[in-house]
Formats: sequence, C-alpha cells, structure tokens
Amino acid sequence: MTTIFLYGKLAKEFGKQIKMSIVRPKDAIAAIDANQEGFYNRIIDLSKKGFHYTLIADDQIIGSPEEYLGKRKIKEIHIVPTICGS
Repeated sequence: MTTIFLYGKLAKEFGKQIKMSIVRPKDAIAAIDANQEGFYNRIIDLSKKGFHYTLIADDQIIGSPEEYLGKRKIKEIHIVPTICGS
C-alpha cells in the first residue's frame, strides 16, 4: 500500500492523505483522479495559474520521464507545491 500526501491547494480540495495500491509514481495521479473526479484537471488548471507541483517518491524527486515511469514499489509519494521562476 502506498501513502500519497497532498499539500497546498490540492490538500485543501482533495484531502491531505490518500492510501492506494500502486506500483509506479505515474500511477498516483491517475489513481487519485479515478477515485476523486477532477483531480487531474485541477492540477492542469492550477498549472495555468502558476501553481506547479513536484512528485517526491520515497524521498527522491521525480524529475525525468524515466524516474516517473520506472517500475518499483513505492511506500510514500508527496505531491508538493514547487516555486518556479525565471
């Protein structure tokens, strides 16, 4: 079982903690969206407004597509707001 922690606006709207049975980091967003309607679209809407999020899986920032798609059993995923700038 993987525990997914949400922060910021996502936590206020969808809850701070969700437990799901997933294998890969990429499965987290799809699994939440399947159980909580509008989750994926809310991430897109927030991104357009300048709110960006980072996935951290078992204390490792997921930055590349290989890490995002990589198969491995994940204990914790944190979806945290990220400060972006020029």
